[in-house]
Amino acid sequence: MLLLRVFLLWALISMHIVGAAVLFRRLFPRECPWLGYFVGPLVFIIGLNFIEHFVAVPSLVWLLPFTTLGLAWVLIQPSNSWNGLRLPTGVFLGSYAFVLGIKSMHPDIGTNSEALADLNRILDFCLGDVLPQTDSWMPPYNHQWYYMFQMYGASAIKRLFFLDLGTAYYFSFSLLCSWVFLAGCGVAYYASGRKVWVTLLMLFFMLATFTGSSVFIDLFMRPYPNVWLSVNMSDQWDNPAQNPFVWFLKSDPYHQALKLFAPGIWIWLDEFHPTLAGHYLTLGAILATFAIFCRDRSNWPWIFLLILPFLTVITAAWFLFVVGFLCASGIAVAWWAGHRPQDMRVVLYGSLTALVLLWPTLFAFTSWSDGQSFGWNPKEWHTPFWVFTIQWWPIYAPWFLLCFVWHRLNFVGRWFHAAIAILFIGVELFNVVESPWNTTEKMWGAIYSAGLVTLVPMVLVEKGLAFRALSLAFVLTASISLYCWIDNYSQWVDWKNDFMHTQGDGYLRGDPQKARMLQVLEPYRGLTVLAGKTNWAYCEAPAIAVFTENRCYIAWYYSEQICGHGGEAEYRNKLNNDFYSGALPDPLGFLDDNNVSAVLIWPQDKISDARLETIKQQIASDFRYVDCRLDGNDNAGVFLRRSLVRNLASSSSVEPSSRFPVIH
Repeated sequence: MLLLRVFLLWALISMHIVGAAVLFRRLFPRECPWLGYFVGPLVFIIGLNFIEHFVAVPSLVWLLPFTTLGLAWVLIQPSNSWNGLRLPTGVFLGSYAFVLGIKSMHPDIGTNSEALADLNRILDFCLGDVLPQTDSWMPPYNHQWYYMFQMYGASAIKRLFFLDLGTAYYFSFSLLCSWVFLAGCGVAYYASGRKVWVTLLMLFFMLATFTGSSVFIDLFMRPYPNVWLSVNMSDQWDNPAQNPFVWFLKSDPYHQALKLFAPGIWIWLDEFHPTLAGHYLTLGAILATFAIFCRDRSNWPWIFLLILPFLTVITAAWFLFVVGFLCASGIAVAWWAGHRPQDMRVVLYGSLTALVLLWPTLFAFTSWSDGQSFGWNPKEWHTPFWVFTIQWWPIYAPWFLLCFVWHRLNFVGRWFHAAIAILFIGVELFNVVESPWNTTEKMWGAIYSAGLVTLVPMVLVEKGLAFRALSLAFVLTASISLYCWIDNYSQWVDWKNDFMHTQGDGYLRGDPQKARMLQVLEPYRGLTVLAGKTNWAYCEAPAIAVFTENRCYIAWYYSEQICGHGGEAEYRNKLNNDFYSGALPDPLGFLDDNNVSAVLIWPQDKISDARLETIKQQIASDFRYVDCRLDGNDNAGVFLRRSLVRNLASSSSVEPSSRFPVIH
């Protein structure tokens, strides 16, 4: 049944995306068909985002019958709207199914990375507030941070398809991955002269998540302790048993390792990080540029290039340098080559309308007090020669070979051949001054993606011996990489407890105490919860509140520090932990003052029997305790305000609900 559930939801979401693309094709038959997959969803999300700055729309499920029937009617109507859509539809459906299948193998939204914080950011938009949304880990503050638009899109999917939070997380995660691959394949399609086999091969390359170091990693650095080590092996570099080339480190004092986030890396990681959207925006800018050159006259590619930098600001600001350069240069080279919009008024009015709709979010972003500074890179941040040699050969080798056939490249191909070099040199010299690691993950990753989808297709269609040898190297490297990713990933799958449980809370449901706590808190929504002792980050206790769609007085205070709340987050952390330790002089007054409606006794906090009895006595007038200890060694339970309790006496003796079953 779980498999059927996943399949039906995949089919329903896919029908909406494909239907929107067919509708776009019918309305704008002269436009690039690949763009149809991006325009409809973006128009919907941008419009909804604007509306919710004035009127909250906590549920969109009332729209579902209309969207389903309307788009189904569009799909079954006989017409030539499918012209040009069959290949992108196949790429989309195949990549969406593949990514969702991989995600469903290990869907837990865990606490050893930023995944739980990402899940909470989606929750921020689902609790019925107008925008800017309340920060669910620090109510009643607003969450006005630059990593937000991707999470807002995921919240729209949750509300439209009436999903639980974890399922919305993974289906939207997989959907965004498939859009990244679709954009990359669209670029490959046009860069190769509309070769279908090159397009499909590019999809394979992107799914394989290979970089120049893939073979080195797979052959010399196994077995991996976990999937992260395929991109970040800093802890392994000094171990001669793991790394036979330790001497390479002599020139790399920062131990950057071979950390480079290729566009497909997020298939294998659990963080729904906006870096994924950064790849989407980067490849979308390149696709729009090719779309201008593939039609005599068009409008939507121009609109795309004009608004993507603004979307980048509110989605993945680290990518603004790359996306801004690609958009501005795309417009400039197209204009220089003699291309013009089909209707300049449509482009101007469409772009201005999009900017007006985005303005409330952009304006809210400007109130964010914390930010990144730009400047010249320190000398020690420059790419070590050995890192460039090993890591970047899939980019610089095609670039070098294409120099010999440069006269045969079309105009846009020549431009991107030059643009990749300009981008890499630019990031080497001038960058976001924070750390070299963020540079390699984000800025390098964006440039690597751009080079992969533009240069490699041009190499694949050349017939010379050197080009064929390099093409074979790509295929072999990608094959090894994909096999090792799947092999490594499958070793960490709990087939009994995890597979297809897309709610993402398997590690909680698998523990009888925590499953019982989930059941107790599940009937309530939007409460402020004291979720146990808090830490800087990566603790498990807030997961109970997040999965039941409730707020935390404070959770990982690191996440709130980087949102600009700084000292307030640390202050709340101290008060929270003082409550559990007994250092607060007036615990009930503290709960009343901060509108706390539930208090969790987390088993890993090891609250003693004596301390638990003291808490009961201190807050007994307003709170009732539901004991969830069961047969565990440590205390576990939930304090609920008596005003919230209805039939608690009967429910406290029943087994966990079907939504949160105990897995043995």
